[in-house]
Amino acid sequence: MALRYHVDELPPVGRSRLSKELSHHLTVVLRMRQGAEFALFDGRGGEAKGHVLEVARTALVEITSRERHEAPLEASIELAFSRPPEARLAQVFEHATELGVRRFRPVVFERSKRAANANIGRWTRIVTAAAGQCGALFVPTIDEPVAFSELALEADGERRPILVAERADAWPGRSVSARALGTHVETAASILIVVGPEAGFTDDERESLVHAGATAVAVGPYVLRVETAALAVAALVRAFTS
Repeated sequence: MALRYHVDELPPVGRSRLSKELSHHLTVVLRMRQGAEFALFDGRGGEAKGHVLEVARTALVEITSRERHEAPLEASIELAFSRPPEARLAQVFEHATELGVRRFRPVVFERSKRAANANIGRWTRIVTAAAGQCGALFVPTIDEPVAFSELALEADGERRPILVAERADAWPGRSVSARALGTHVETAASILIVVGPEAGFTDDERESLVHAGATAVAVGPYVLRVETAALAVAALVRAFTS
């Protein structure tokens, strides 16, 4: 498989000189040599394929094809989550991108331990690299962090499935087992997954989510970390909606 790299704009078909930054990454970091094949994608459905003609400070390449792809028809998954520690946050962005999450929505719950500040640039680089590595043509979007009250206001009255990563015995509303999740999501065009802080939702937050029609997804008997819960539910949803 050819190496893939993200660019803001795809070069035209034919011979092109790549930018110094991209040339350095392809020929120094990835050690591509003359004749090596590669693919470029713009994160918006565009993809170009080519090969290296000359290794230099600005590499000379031959772009052999350019294509524009439509967004996949599979369900659009949004992940609203309480931020885990920074060392584990990258796992959420990287692996959820590989599972097909299209929108990340950091949320500040009452018991969240992380502040509302955000490093959107760094997070975007993580999801962009993950998209390139896994072969995705569309890079997920990342929202600025919002308070739970804002998320709850938006979710109230929505007709799409809202799934909460929560044990059934801790949830006052309806719940569904992992095995039965398919009948709940298989025809949905869009799905919102909500993962609360490791200290748990407050009673008011649970009540707001239940009022919005949220369903708890039972993914096991244990208390899960934020990143584990997020990836477990995302994997289940993708399995039933692909």
